[in-house]
Amino acid sequence: MRLRALDARARAFWSNRGELARRWLAALVIGMLLTWLVWQVVSRPTVLTVAVGPPTSERVNFLRTVSERLRQGRKSIRLRVVPVKDSAEAARLLDNDTVQLAVLRSDQPDVADARSFAVLDRRAVLMFAAAAPAKSKGATPSKTHAKGADDGEDGEATVAKGPLSPAHLIGRRIVVASDGFGANRTTVARLLAHSGLAAGSMTLTELPSRDIAPALASHRADVAVVIADPTSRATRALVADIVNALGGAVAVGPPPAPEALVAIHRALALTELPAGVLGGASILPTQKLPTVAITEELVGDSDIEEATGAQLTKALLEVRGRLTALVDTSFEIEAPPLDTLRRFMPHAGVSAHINERSTTFLEKYSDQIWLGLFALGLIGSSIAGLAGRLGLVGGSAPVDPLPGEVERLLGAIAAASSPAEVDAIRRDLRTLAAARLRQAIASGLDASEADHPSQWFPLIDALAASRRDELTAQPEPRQSIRASN
Repeated sequence: MRLRALDARARAFWSNRGELARRWLAALVIGMLLTWLVWQVVSRPTVLTVAVGPPTSERVNFLRTVSERLRQGRKSIRLRVVPVKDSAEAARLLDNDTVQLAVLRSDQPDVADARSFAVLDRRAVLMFAAAAPAKSKGATPSKTHAKGADDGEDGEATVAKGPLSPAHLIGRRIVVASDGFGANRTTVARLLAHSGLAAGSMTLTELPSRDIAPALASHRADVAVVIADPTSRATRALVADIVNALGGAVAVGPPPAPEALVAIHRALALTELPAGVLGGASILPTQKLPTVAITEELVGDSDIEEATGAQLTKALLEVRGRLTALVDTSFEIEAPPLDTLRRFMPHAGVSAHINERSTTFLEKYSDQIWLGLFALGLIGSSIAGLAGRLGLVGGSAPVDPLPGEVERLLGAIAAASSPAEVDAIRRDLRTLAAARLRQAIASGLDASEADHPSQWFPLIDALAASRRDELTAQPEPRQSIRASN
């Protein structure tokens, strides 16, 4: 009987242990799954859509390359390129909140609220015309001829500025090169209007870049205006065609009064072309040439959070080294100046990254810390709730063997057939009571508790003593038989 009771208790113990282990294993797996899901949400990169056009232009390919570099570098910011028709359409999408970013010209008028994240290109404004012939070689140049002219083999000089003066442009037929990114005619008209050149005093026409040189060669135009990056291959090829169309004697110069134009128009920037940057056999320009430029910039809405803007700026500045080494393009990534009044003022995130305003750990990672604490609280409450439903905590207490031992002793007392068996049971009872008393003392169990030895030992011992008295009073079976005989 005792062996069967021990075996039953052992089976119950290991059964409970196995069930508890399975529950904890399930809780651990669910906790790990929740942690993984939270980490996926926290570490997911921010994807910003950027509108840029035209679809087949070099700037679209450049932005796609930037997007690919950000993805390969596992940056926290990613770009999704949305090709559009031109800068005007990109501005409309940005104003309508269809996209978060756009590549716009600095002279783009129809955009209400935009902040700059990076300057991608500087498009210089250059004017080309046939050079007026000078006197024979060795003669004193005319006052209208600029200093630094190059002498040709036939004794004629290339004039640098004379044909490009405001007085010389009156009545001229001027063609403006377009590239599909935006209308250049309006900008050129605004620049020339500063010198008093009204619309009726000249003919201003916008043509595709490929039609500029034929128009000059056929004498349908007198002056060509190009707004382009002077370092790009396409610009140098266009200048070479213009030089050939004008017969080699070419004057190149900026719009009149470039410094004044920059001071008046925030959309313009002052730039200086190095001598010979346009190439050609005659090395244009012959000297450093100050002129105005229109910038192409990656801009976004001012509502973009400062932290997101700082991450975008950091990511763009980090990948520009690889882009310079791997991509053969005139586009670049340059942070907008912070201390200059301009058409697109820098985003707050650009200023935060460049000035390193977040200098302490808490300032830099406060958002991540709060998000992590929130995630830990969510995971902890989920695990606690699940553990409660599974009975891992608060639902099931350890199995107490005392009720089983008491029931066994009571059964043994009732089944005892001799005083010797009762005495053995009472010894087991005293041993159990002593062990339980030691546990009660160690755990500080109150004497009024049901499992305290003082509550059950006297009663069971009294029952055992009563049973012993009953068995002692009964005659032994052999003596009863002899008496009957």
